[in-house]
Amino acid sequence: MRIKPLHSAEPAPVSDIDREELTLTPDKKIGEMAAWIRDLAAQRPAFREKIEERQGLMVPSEDPDWGDLGEAFPAWQAPGRDAILQPPKPQITPSAKILQLAAGHDASPEAAD
Repeated sequence: MRIKPLHSAEPAPVSDIDREELTLTPDKKIGEMAAWIRDLAAQRPAFREKIEERQGLMVPSEDPDWGDLGEAFPAWQAPGRDAILQPPKPQITPSAKILQLAAGHDASPEAAD
C-alpha cells in the first residue's frame, strides 16, 4: 500500500509584495486591502478543517489484533510544574576535635537560682 507523504497544512507565508499591500498609502484604495483581508479570512476555515481532520487520526498497530498506538498528531500540552526530586544531602560528621570538645562539656542542664 502506498501512502502519500505528509504536507504541511499551514497556509503559505505572506510574501513581501502582499505585506506591502497592507501598508495604507494615500494612492491606494481601502477596498483593495479589504478584498485581500477577506481572502485571508476565507482561508482560515479551510485551514481549521484540515487541522481538525488530523486531530482524530490514529496510528494503527502493526499487529491487527492489537488496538491503535495512539494519536498521530496529539495536541500540544504545556509541561507540568512538578517538583524536582533530589536525593537527600549527605550527613556531615563532626571532626574529631569537635567531638572531644563536646565530650568534655557538661551536657546536664544548669539549675536556675
